[in-house]
Amino acid sequence: MKKIILSVSIFVLSNMYAQEAKFNRLAVDANIGINNVMKPHFSLGFTEKDGFGRLSNLSFNIGGRYSLSNTFSTGLYLGFNKIGNSKNSNTSTFITVIPKGIINLSNLLGFDNMFNNKFRLLTHAGAGLGFLTNSSIDGSDKMIMLSAGLTPQYKINDKLSLNLDFQAYATYFQTRTWDFNSKSPSISGVMAQATIGVSYYAFGANKDKVHADWYSNANELQTKLDELNNKITVAEARLVDTDKDGVVDFLDVEPNTPEGSFVNTKGQRIVDMDGDGIVDNEDYCPTVKGSAEFKGCPTAFASEAKPNNDGIEGEEVQGELKFKVAKVTKDITFDTKSTAVKNNFKLELDALAKALNENTKLVVALHGHCDNVGEDALNNSLSTERAQSVRDYLVSKGVNASRITTKGHGTSQPKVSNDTEKGRATNRRVEFVVKSK
Repeated sequence: MKKIILSVSIFVLSNMYAQEAKFNRLAVDANIGINNVMKPHFSLGFTEKDGFGRLSNLSFNIGGRYSLSNTFSTGLYLGFNKIGNSKNSNTSTFITVIPKGIINLSNLLGFDNMFNNKFRLLTHAGAGLGFLTNSSIDGSDKMIMLSAGLTPQYKINDKLSLNLDFQAYATYFQTRTWDFNSKSPSISGVMAQATIGVSYYAFGANKDKVHADWYSNANELQTKLDELNNKITVAEARLVDTDKDGVVDFLDVEPNTPEGSFVNTKGQRIVDMDGDGIVDNEDYCPTVKGSAEFKGCPTAFASEAKPNNDGIEGEEVQGELKFKVAKVTKDITFDTKSTAVKNNFKLELDALAKALNENTKLVVALHGHCDNVGEDALNNSLSTERAQSVRDYLVSKGVNASRITTKGHGTSQPKVSNDTEKGRATNRRVEFVVKSK
């Protein structure tokens, strides 16, 4: 028994949450009409001519439903029935309380779109309790009820539908006849009902959605198609490659690289300024041609790339530190007649200051240079001031001034030809020599 209850609970819960917000699940049904008691429809010993059980008897039912899907729902219904006896003018009252299971046959069998989606056919069945009393006779009769019926529906709007309901009741353990005049240890009773009423759907968190009664399989298919189309749209958007470099935008770190650029798997442009076969983002010396053995730097980097007269004593930096220092001691350049350090070089100088502060045996010489524009005396002074400007910046970052020497070379050591503006911009520079004491 426990296994059966557990299985039913899992089924109900899985259906309750399977289609969480696609439709409204709640409905209230109210119907009024007539009943006809069929067995036993007269007192024991009386004849049918006594008129007990006429079709003029009143029936009223009200109940609430919760839809587990668009084909199955559960509900609880309260019924009120008046039953009259023309022979002695007494009136019986029959009240029913019945939980029901309701199946939407239209949605289940696939004819949900008939009549422009305005018609549904429901079937229902349940078991509950019945209470029979009489206005003239004291006492009451309690019995078990079984019910089954059909309910055609017509949709008025998204909140309201009109319905007819035809159902039959079978009673068990009934001890009184319907008119309450006769009593027996056990009577099986039968009652038929025909009612008209409405179903109202404007309840709950999803009251603005179509109710499950009218949520057809075509709606479900269209929803799935819409979801699929949305996924395709998203996938197509993610496959856009704006710069046509072979790496789609959502994976591309640099989605706007110039057309024809060589890129890595992240879409980053591969640049090798010194032509040594080692891309710049992996090259410790990206402006000086080197080898893979020295991570893009030449074998004798310090002696080949720096002035012979470096102005400091000490040994060449060795090991991994050599490449780390080389990466943060690239030339920095200046504007014409300027000694101010440009903002785009401050990150490099910050990294150099950090390396010097972490390795207190390192000393640095700064060599200032000028292009060939202007008088020699002014250029000699300007080159020295440029070296001193870099020193002052390093000192502001915590480097001891005693570990820094400066020297100006004026125009005497151009790195490239001064015949072009680009060449002159390259020569307005400060170079670094770093050694270990």
